[in-house]
Amino acid sequence: MKLALAVLSTTLAFSAPTFGAQEKLINDTVTLAVGYGPGGSSDRTARIVGNALAQELGVPVLVENRPGAGGRLAAQQFTRTEGHENALLLGNPAIMSVAPVVYEDVGYDPKTDFQPVGLVASYTFALAVPGDSELENLSDLQEALSTSDDDLMMIGVPATGSLPHFFGMMVAQAMGEKAEIVGYKGSAPLQTEITGGHIPYAIDGFDSLSPLHAGGQIRILATSGTERETDTPDVPTFKESGFDIEGIGWNGFWAHASMPQEKVQYINDALVRAMHREEVQSALRAANMGVMIANVEQTQKILDDFDARWVPVVVESGFTR
Repeated sequence: MKLALAVLSTTLAFSAPTFGAQEKLINDTVTLAVGYGPGGSSDRTARIVGNALAQELGVPVLVENRPGAGGRLAAQQFTRTEGHENALLLGNPAIMSVAPVVYEDVGYDPKTDFQPVGLVASYTFALAVPGDSELENLSDLQEALSTSDDDLMMIGVPATGSLPHFFGMMVAQAMGEKAEIVGYKGSAPLQTEITGGHIPYAIDGFDSLSPLHAGGQIRILATSGTERETDTPDVPTFKESGFDIEGIGWNGFWAHASMPQEKVQYINDALVRAMHREEVQSALRAANMGVMIANVEQTQKILDDFDARWVPVVVESGFTR
């Protein structure tokens, strides 16, 4: 499919009053491209933070949904941005870290085509079973796997090549099993399969699975963060359960590599102020996401550390497209 035929754009503008007569580096609308459809965690992050960023910059921030190819379409299109444009891209590990390793011709280079502006939110993953499963915890799961005739641990994930995909491989390896990863076209079909008992295990973002767990449609056995989630205080982390694995993803803002450093710093300053707003932090936490506040240098350090940990996992998996 040609790129032009795959674009679906829905927009939402956040307006804000301008700052007096103070000289500004940005005096017109900022466009924030999101590589996923409305309603998902990336879209929610963009709209929560975009609203506050608009108020800090004193100009509208226009969120444009450009779904397609697991977020890669928006990144490919963003390479055509010019430095003078007020344009940002919402990035996550799937776009910025995993896809360039997995795909032979991903259509962009995140290290040379883009530059990070700042990270804004973090999220964790959860391993779930159908609500009527007899499994209550990871010990039950490991015992069931040890006595099963199945050669592979079948795990559903929202997309092949996504971070949940590779976290699923880590989980299976920690269990002493080999994984069969079943990728779906997003969280919605995965949720249908796991709630219906059509697949035995699912790994997705905690924010996506938490409501189903609360409703009894699924049971979360463990979460991937460094501490228990507030919404599920009775559910342990993998590490608490005796498995030395963790997984944390993030959402952040990127600019084109050609954007002047002075302008990138200007946006980051506004972004940091926006992220300190109580209403922003409350909204992100209500969506089961963590708050991240970092300057440009700190952001780059976090990204480098993430790649150092995850890229070898992706490469070792042998998964390519």
